[in-house]
Amino acid sequence: MLAPRSLRGSLAHRPRSTTPPSKVLLPSMQQSQRSVANKTTDRLLTRAYHYLGTPYRLGGSLETGRATDCSGFVQYIYQQANIDLPRSSSEQAREGTVVSRSLNFARLLPGDLLFFGNRSRHINHVGIYLGDGKMIHASNSHHKVVISDLDEPYLQGAFVVAKRLPEVQSRI
Repeated sequence: MLAPRSLRGSLAHRPRSTTPPSKVLLPSMQQSQRSVANKTTDRLLTRAYHYLGTPYRLGGSLETGRATDCSGFVQYIYQQANIDLPRSSSEQAREGTVVSRSLNFARLLPGDLLFFGNRSRHINHVGIYLGDGKMIHASNSHHKVVISDLDEPYLQGAFVVAKRLPEVQSRI
């Protein structure tokens, strides 16, 4: 595991969601999953749920402000699990191991990073797979952190690659 980075500001410990984490049933905790997520994954996804509804801002980061973009959101959430990631989605896509180059839900595990791009396949968006065909991400079209169904035609057409970080997942 990578060394932890120090957190700055009082926002680092304040959840954004009004739904208490104990009331949220994470997809990774459901019995129907092909594999059971490890404690790091559960902690990571629980933290991500805290930030549902957080405002979107291009270039924003939860480490330094109250709004975030997609890569800032992912970087911050993984940082909470002591995993350092680069700042941009295209740089984050260079990390980890390729899981799938298509949205094949049978191959994905909660905590996998999902990368999306434009027509030239240049990566410009990232989200965290939750399981059951859903991801959590900071959406510029919704202007906040949301959970999206990966069956949406736009997401299917823009999908580039799913990556897995060894610090996050282990198959059981």
